[in-house]
Amino acid sequence: MIQQRPDGTAAIVTTGGGGDPIGAAIYELRARSASLKTFLETMRGITTRAELLATVEQLRATETR
Repeated sequence: MIQQRPDGTAAIVTTGGGGDPIGAAIYELRARSASLKTFLETMRGITTRAELLATVEQLRATETR
């Protein structure tokens, strides 16, 4: 399956067992970060998948204002 990323590029996604539960969120967080430094500073404080997803949601909400 092909999945479109937030920046319009595509990624091949395999289906079935396993899969990457956080890759897309990390990619989106990087794409929405103002700089690599900002991305790294944000990531260093994230320790769970729930925190990662919440951070991405916060960035989405901030951008839509």
